[in-house]
Amino acid sequence: MKNVLVIADSAITSAGVSCLINQQPEFQVVEQVSDGAAAFSYIEQQNLDMVLIDLTIRGENGLLLLERLHKQFPEVGILTLSALGAQSDPAEAVRKGALAFLLSDSPANEFHQALDAVAKGRLYLDANLLLNKREASQLDAYRPVTNCGYDNLSDREREVLPLIILGHSNKQIGERLCISVKTVEAHKSSIMRKLSLDCHCELIKYAMQHHLMTF
Repeated sequence: MKNVLVIADSAITSAGVSCLINQQPEFQVVEQVSDGAAAFSYIEQQNLDMVLIDLTIRGENGLLLLERLHKQFPEVGILTLSALGAQSDPAEAVRKGALAFLLSDSPANEFHQALDAVAKGRLYLDANLLLNKREASQLDAYRPVTNCGYDNLSDREREVLPLIILGHSNKQIGERLCISVKTVEAHKSSIMRKLSLDCHCELIKYAMQHHLMTF
């Protein structure tokens, strides 16, 4: 039995994909979470085989969350879900660690085939994707990401960043990540220094300019 974590901030989306996954006898959804912090906390404590991420999730950019998850838990197979025409694309998702890219309006059999492929460590792209030659070639090409300062942040700072932007207090962030308020303050100071920013407003503007968050 493969244990699957669903990451989606829409209750309807989360319930829908969980139902599709649970229809397969060899897969079971063991938890549903709505953000990256909860996802990392769960994976660190539980035995998990696969993750499904809704890339249109609000808060931390879904692709950056995907990248962080793959970097920290490379043994976990990652499926991504995205709406047609959304900002993310299959080539980018694959480069950042996804084994499957699904469209949210595709039929159930697409989910089932993607689950089977990821369980076997194979790449799977939604059959309803219409890729032109350029997009198809991107799946085999590596395009370095422009360093906007974000690459200089530590893994923990990347966890703290979206919570700061969303307006959580130091105490709330500390409780969420199981760290002290002083540690949160230290991370915030380091983030602002590394990104060369002076205030929360600049941080929000920076996140929007570099597509670090989805609002």
